[in-house]
Amino acid sequence: MVKTKGIRLLAASLAAALSVSAMSTAAFSVNAAEDSLLILGDSISAGYGLSEGEYGYYDYLGECMDLTVTNMAVSGAQTSHLLELIDESATQDAIKDADLIAISIGANDLLTPFRAFLDAKLKEGEDYIDLFYRLEAEGTLVAQMAQLTGYLSDFIEAAKVNLSEIETQIRALNPDAPLVMQTIYNPAEFYTTEYNGVDYAETYGMLSRYLKNMLSRVNGHMAELETVTVADVMAAYEGTGWLYVRIREKDVHPTVLGHALIAAVIMDSLEFRGGTSEQIQVVLDGLSASDAKTLPEDDRALLMQYVSSAVPYRLGDVTGDAVINANDATMVLMHYLEESILNKGPKLTGKSFTAGDINEDGKLLVKDAQMILQYYAVSITGGTPSWEKILEMYQ
Repeated sequence: MVKTKGIRLLAASLAAALSVSAMSTAAFSVNAAEDSLLILGDSISAGYGLSEGEYGYYDYLGECMDLTVTNMAVSGAQTSHLLELIDESATQDAIKDADLIAISIGANDLLTPFRAFLDAKLKEGEDYIDLFYRLEAEGTLVAQMAQLTGYLSDFIEAAKVNLSEIETQIRALNPDAPLVMQTIYNPAEFYTTEYNGVDYAETYGMLSRYLKNMLSRVNGHMAELETVTVADVMAAYEGTGWLYVRIREKDVHPTVLGHALIAAVIMDSLEFRGGTSEQIQVVLDGLSASDAKTLPEDDRALLMQYVSSAVPYRLGDVTGDAVINANDATMVLMHYLEESILNKGPKLTGKSFTAGDINEDGKLLVKDAQMILQYYAVSITGGTPSWEKILEMYQ
């Protein structure tokens, strides 16, 4: 039997987790400045949870691919709602005019029946956590989970039918534009499996496998659609999902890094190269030291494909790891100590030196390190750092 505290975590996580909402893959190319991107889908595509100034994945696509973005996504949408939207004349006109269509849909097809199943079993005054706790205490949790799986099966099959119909309807209106669907990611990936000093890795593993198996039944169907390019977001998020999903804020929508990675996965699935976004670099700069260290190298490399490589250095990135943080300031201070105090000669040269010379006076001084720390402080507190503003502060 699973430990009580582990079940409470499982209950909370599962209740939150399900609240988320092959065409030729020839390389996509932009033909004209007026090319357009149509976004359809649920709350992920609607930008739920993003603050003012934060980019959704569609913003990165628009910037990198030089596309005009039309976003018709609706928070809470299911596949059936998207089919209803496609019946509307305004949506049909947008589909006909689109040069690229990107969709996130399907997660809510599981959420609605999931909630209905649990609501029918709640006793007065109970929430979902109380329900899971009671079922575990009664020894019926495993049986109820098996019943839930059977209950959800019909809804999963209906979602698969609707996905096929979505493809058919869009192709009737626009047979040529690349059509990209995102796989539904697994939100049950946590930055820690410990609770009150006890490791519940087994419990979390059970939850993660359960959700992955259920979601993969929908994701697998996307891969079977003949004219759809699949952007495998689930695979991209797997292993370090907490970096990409706001699970630490008790939400299961993408973080700003998660949106950036979705965009990179979509562009990579289209074999699109050449476009860049400065905002991707800003997001990488804003990672905490621990998150920057945790970020998988293949994910970083994918993101960096869409950061300009034409510039031989990035101001403030002394270490050259695509992140601006306290480590860069430390390197500047060490250079200053060894060259100016200990007379050991320069520690930093080339582009590392140039990246650390914030005010471009040809020297690396304490002031440069302070400005790098100021940039880092703004980024980790949710702001958008600006070297111009920081330079004004330190004049």
